[in-house]
Order: sequence, then C-alpha cells, then structure tokens
Amino acid sequence: MKLYQGQNIQRFCDRTYDVLLQSQAEHNLLLAILQTLERRSQTDDALPYLAWIEENQAVQSIAVHIPRRNVVLSKMSEVETALFAEDISRSGRWPPGVAGLPDEVQIFVQTWQQLTQQPAWVAMEMYVHQLTQVKSIVPCRGRLRVAESCDRNQVLAWSQAFDQEAFGQVQAWTEQVVDRQLQQENIYLWEDDKPVSMAMGRGSTPGGGHLGPVYTPPEYRRQGYATACVTALSQRLLDQGHSSCFLFTDQANSTSNHIYQAIGYQRRCDWLDYRFGKPN
Repeated sequence: MKLYQGQNIQRFCDRTYDVLLQSQAEHNLLLAILQTLERRSQTDDALPYLAWIEENQAVQSIAVHIPRRNVVLSKMSEVETALFAEDISRSGRWPPGVAGLPDEVQIFVQTWQQLTQQPAWVAMEMYVHQLTQVKSIVPCRGRLRVAESCDRNQVLAWSQAFDQEAFGQVQAWTEQVVDRQLQQENIYLWEDDKPVSMAMGRGSTPGGGHLGPVYTPPEYRRQGYATACVTALSQRLLDQGHSSCFLFTDQANSTSNHIYQAIGYQRRCDWLDYRFGKPN
C-alpha cells in the first residue's frame, strides 16, 4: 500500500476517475470537484492536495483538499483514512473541516485530533439522493430561468443566507463560487414576477448532474417555489443528457427530504460534514 501525491490535475483525474465512477452517488462531490479543477486554471497561491493510495498498482482510495475548503474523502478503509490524515498534517495544511461517508470521516477526525489537538464538531449530517426520472410535476406559479450578472447581489445574499442557516457562518469561498457559477450559467432562479427561489445545477460526472444548494427566503417558503425550482432544474439536467441527478439534503429537515422523494429522488447514502476549531 502506497500513498501518492500529484499536482498534475489531468493525470490525477485520469488515474482516479474509474474508481470514483464505480460508486457515483458516494463520490458525486469528488467528481464535481475534479470537473471544476479540470475546467479552470490554477489561480490560488496554494495548490490543491490531490492524493491517492494504490495497492498492487490499483487505486484504492482518494482524498482532495482545495485551499480554504474541507478535505473530501472517497470510500476507504480505516488504515487508508489514517494515512491520508497523517499525510495532510505533514504537508502543513490546515483544512477547516472534512466531509465524506460517516465511517471514513469519523476515523479521519479521530486521527486528525490526535495529530493537531484541534477540537472538532459535526457541522451537518446529510443524505445523498439520486434521481433518474422526475416522478411528478406539481403546478406552481412562475418559471425557471438562468441567473444573470444583474442578479449577482441577490444570488450572493441568498447564498450567504443559506450558509448561515446550514452551517452557522458564511463560508470563506461562497463569493468566489457564486461568481464562477454565474459565469458558467449554473445558477437558476424560480421567478414569480420576481425571484423567489434559487438552485445551482451543473454536470458533475460523465453521466450525472449535481443539484444544490437550494435556497428559498423565509418570506417565500411554503408556497411550492423550491419544489417547482428543483423539479424543473432536475428535468432540465436530464434533458441535457445526464442519466441522473445527485442532491445533498439535511437529515434534520424532514420536510425537504419528503419533498425531494416525491419529486423522484431516492436516498443512496449518508454524508457527514465535520469542522475543526483552533488547537487547544
């Protein structure tokens, strides 16, 4: 068993894609990250951490860390998880957290705390859902449209409000993500005379689309806008040739989970997001 690091994004993708595609639901976030890295030139001062573990010349597991973002883990064994935590610590990186399947994340957190003495807490427990066909379309006033540059202030404010509700703080990377996704026309608004709901949707795997986050301001909730937005955007992604769509939901929000299931999303796995504090 040997851990490798690389800075050549294309080589890393070529080496790891096949393993990630074997479990697309569990790896949809990693696949989306790699797609983003492939599309844009490296402009950050610090390079991403791109690492994988091989045994008998076969890739077993993958870990990625983009500067100022969480470490994201693939499916892996306890031994592999600990190896990644140790390697990231040795590299001098201080990620704000880690995300992945619950068993892998918990082992990573335990190892990381032993190495760094950083406190850690659960930021969110989520489900990963997958949709292959829209089951029902409930009539709702309004229409779906692509957000434009003139919508930037509204989209940024709603994205920051989503962060506050979901994580208790605005993420350091939110503004950068909003600007990039607006430029790539991946942000959509449900409009009923005025924007009332928002969702991000894009291709994230060779055959799959990734949908989310989804946000509706409190004053427009319980009117069916988010359901209509997600339904229309999911169908749009399928119509673009994606065989399925993936969506993360908060386990604590039973209402949204029920709504997404009614649309056609099926739960595939659990997902865990941990955050790290300052060392004690």
